[in-house]
Amino acid sequence: MSGVPFLFAALALVPQPRQVVELGGVTTNSSVVFRADASIPSEGYRLKVTDAGTEIAFSDGAGRLYAQVTRDQLKTPEGAYAKVEIEDAPAFPWRAWLLDVCRHWFPKEDVLAFLDVMALHKMNVFHWHLTEDQAWRLPVEGYPELVKYGAARPYNPKHGYDRWRKVRVWVDDAGTPDYGPFAYAREDVSEILAYARARHIKVVPEIELPGHAQALLAAYPELACKPENVADRDPRVSWGISKDVLCLGNDKSIKLYEDILDYVCKLFPSDVVHIGGDECPQVRWKTCPKCQARIKSEGLKDEHDLQPWVTRHFVKFLEQRGKRALGWDEYLLGEVPASAIGMRWRVGHG
Repeated sequence: MSGVPFLFAALALVPQPRQVVELGGVTTNSSVVFRADASIPSEGYRLKVTDAGTEIAFSDGAGRLYAQVTRDQLKTPEGAYAKVEIEDAPAFPWRAWLLDVCRHWFPKEDVLAFLDVMALHKMNVFHWHLTEDQAWRLPVEGYPELVKYGAARPYNPKHGYDRWRKVRVWVDDAGTPDYGPFAYAREDVSEILAYARARHIKVVPEIELPGHAQALLAAYPELACKPENVADRDPRVSWGISKDVLCLGNDKSIKLYEDILDYVCKLFPSDVVHIGGDECPQVRWKTCPKCQARIKSEGLKDEHDLQPWVTRHFVKFLEQRGKRALGWDEYLLGEVPASAIGMRWRVGHG
């Protein structure tokens, strides 16, 4: 490839930098000089590539990393670099990618690769969706049942699992049709956190409540309004919304999530913890004696006030641990503390 067409690479970076000045031609000088500059905005950098080599001025570690990512994107297949001047800083401080490891499992190695891709795209928040109706992926000290029952679910042909069973008809292997058990060991989480930190990526864990909790209810059926509905002790095998959610009238439900979130706060250095809050049907609460007793004891109007009540509880719980609660937009319905952060996912709502 000749050098001239490659100059357009500077304009094709993802994301595109704020300012690009093409100096013309390419250089094979691969030397780099780094210089810290406090006047550059956070996560920002200035990059100059000439025949004398590359000069990089950066504001902080993230800016230094992003400058090197950009420089690598300027490299031709022949090993030369387009001569340019680039000045860049992020337009948004929160640049997140979400990975749902519950419906589809991603082992540690895949998560590490995902973080590398994030760094190459200058993304800085890893939203790690660790719990769902379909699985519970995070072991919690003192509660081994969470992964014992929540980390595997039965075979379901609707989700493309047939490919795992084709050979069995030939080898007469009964095996197990379960998807899992899959969960991250404490050492896995620590390695992922360190890997993210080195790439200037904040890891925000998501622990769903009070809906999307059927994997937790598989571990603790007594925490459902109708324990008989989850007596098989399996996570949900289909997608969609389950009517069986956490019984908010049961004090043990609140205590369990307090212990879980306390553990999460100690494990994850992020100042933000995502607590879900979306797609929580209230039909079970309407007829549950314990939930109705909670409504009465807390002076609530009806079952529709239960989710704002539990949101307030856990927003304040996280505040006491120096964290801010983040949740999907439904969890902001009703009166909630000002520190609660909403994440809108529904088109045309709020």
